[in-house]
Parts: sequence; structure tokens; C-alpha cells
Amino acid sequence: MSVSVSAREPVRDADVNILGTIRLLDACVRAKTHRFVFASTGGAIYGEVPDGTRAGIGTLPSPLSPYACSKLSIEHYLRCFEHLHGIQSIVLRYANVYGPRQDPHGEAGVVAIFTERILSRKPVRIYARKMEGDDGCVRDYTHVSDVVRANLTAIFGEEPARCTNVCTGVATTTLALALAIEKASGMRAEIGFGPMRIGDVERSVLEPPPGATPVSLADGLTETVTWFSANAAAR
Repeated sequence: MSVSVSAREPVRDADVNILGTIRLLDACVRAKTHRFVFASTGGAIYGEVPDGTRAGIGTLPSPLSPYACSKLSIEHYLRCFEHLHGIQSIVLRYANVYGPRQDPHGEAGVVAIFTERILSRKPVRIYARKMEGDDGCVRDYTHVSDVVRANLTAIFGEEPARCTNVCTGVATTTLALALAIEKASGMRAEIGFGPMRIGDVERSVLEPPPGATPVSLADGLTETVTWFSANAAAR
């Protein structure tokens, strides 16, 4: 689930993500499964998304990490299994997902990490987009409730598209994210800056499907910070 881990351990990434999914698909064939919903990645599969643009489903994928390569590979396997065995597949390309209950430890999402650290009065680090000290990478932060809604729609056969982005279409830098979490929590953070990280794309912003009404970052962060604050003792 981690771009940086996949860059360090590409063989492990392929074993878990590619071979693991093929084993699951093979089990679906034996169980005569009719529909397969796949959690792909929009945040990594398109590669660099130029300033002022958003990556739509028609955008040519350009994976720049083993993690993204494995996800794109699986999308091809899904088409193959549909052709050979009739398993209908729905691909959901998630942007950067966040929300309550996300694990802030290890290789978790930046929202969970920043939220826990800011609430604990620990410093946070902005990894560079181009050079240390800039505002950091640009991402499309998507609340988990939008992901749940997309999955339920796909599971019950109500998603007309065979591949769709799950996103907001709103560009947010890492520094802007940290400041937004500060605002939602009412606390100030000690903000430091670090170098670029291997495997990270500089900018990833996706085109939402027509009619989508995603949760705003402000509302999503308020809910997320409230949950982390209320459950601090349990962690």
C-alpha cells in the first residue's frame, strides 16, 4: 500500500499486489464470482499531472513507481479474466484517501500522520516537491466516505463506468494540508522541511466523474481531527 516501500522493495510489492491479486482472481473463477471491484490508484497510476490540469479516465497512465506499475498490471489482468471467464470488473482509481480510523503509524497517509503529530504537539515534516523548503507535493485528498459510497455503488452493480476516479479534483500542497489541520485542530505545529522522497510524484490531481459531490477538505478534516482527538487515549 506504500509507494516508498514499493520503491525500496519492488519484488515484495509485486509478490503481494500482483501475485496476490491473481490468486484472488483464480479463487473467484472457482467460486463462479460474477463481479470483482478493484481498489486501484489514481494518485499514482497517472504519473505526473501537469500544473493546471486534472487526470481523467482517458488520461494515458504513466506509472513512476513499482506500486503504480502493479496496480496498472492488475487492471490488465482484470480485462483478461473478464475475457476468459466472464468476471465483470469495476476499477476504482482512488486519489489520496483519508479519514477517521486511519492508522497513523508506519506507512500511513499523511493526513493521519500529521493529525496525530499535531494533536500530540510533535513536529511535522514537509517533503519537497522539487527542492527542500518548498510547499511540498500536490495531492487530491479524498474523504473515506466518498470511497465507501463508490464501493457500494460498484458492489451493487449501480456504477455504469467500468473504471472511475474517486477524487475531489481539488489540488492541495502538503504545506497547505498541514495548515488546514492546524486550523481544524486549533493547534499550532512545528513545521520542518525535508528532501524529495523516492517514488513520489510531484503533482497528482484527478478529474471527478460528472455529477460527483465529494466531501470538502475542510469538512473532512474537521471530522477526522475530531475523531483522532476523541480517540487519542485509545491509541
